[in-house]
Amino acid sequence: MKQAWCAVVIGSVAVFAALPYTAASAQSAPPNTVSQKSPRTLNVGRVSGNPRKHAARLLAFGQHIVDNHDAFDDVEVVLKHQPEDMIAAAERGDIDIISETVFAALQIEAAGTMKMELREWKENARSYHSVLLVLKKSPIHKLEDLRGARIAFEDPGSTSGFFLPYVEIMNAGLDMVPDASGQASSEHVRYLFGGGGDQRGWFTGPRSCGCGHDQQS
Repeated sequence: MKQAWCAVVIGSVAVFAALPYTAASAQSAPPNTVSQKSPRTLNVGRVSGNPRKHAARLLAFGQHIVDNHDAFDDVEVVLKHQPEDMIAAAERGDIDIISETVFAALQIEAAGTMKMELREWKENARSYHSVLLVLKKSPIHKLEDLRGARIAFEDPGSTSGFFLPYVEIMNAGLDMVPDASGQASSEHVRYLFGGGGDQRGWFTGPRSCGCGHDQQS
């Protein structure tokens, strides 16, 4: 039987691109200084452990820059598992531009190596919402109703699929406890990670829900 779902909108986020601080100096350099150098490979970075999810989009993103910039003749995608690894790569000069969600971009910018310069569009939308998906028959209608429930987030590094809803739920006065910890009570919200953007298939119970995102033009 096909399940009926409804969504609780949490908030909206955007995707940003960060450039090395050293790139800012090129703006004041003499005309054609960059184009006079031999073309080289553009290194596009992302903090991710899922190449299948991000590699193709990042390659297309980088290729667009290569096609419109004389300084580059090829593109390479560089994926790192942790923000610290990406920061280290940027400090070594191994990264030219990073495509990231706002939370990760802020982390990297705070390290003093790169700065946010561009706002990207994702799937033809400039921003998108975090949403909690529950069955229509579920008693969960607002964040406070999550007490004692279980929620599947997207992944630990996702702004819309984890960080934003996590903070909003905590701000609603609820305590979040990992589902695998075995320490949750009826007063806690248990959570785990589903590994994808749409968590509707994880739970069908009235006290369970999934977290994903929805586009906002």
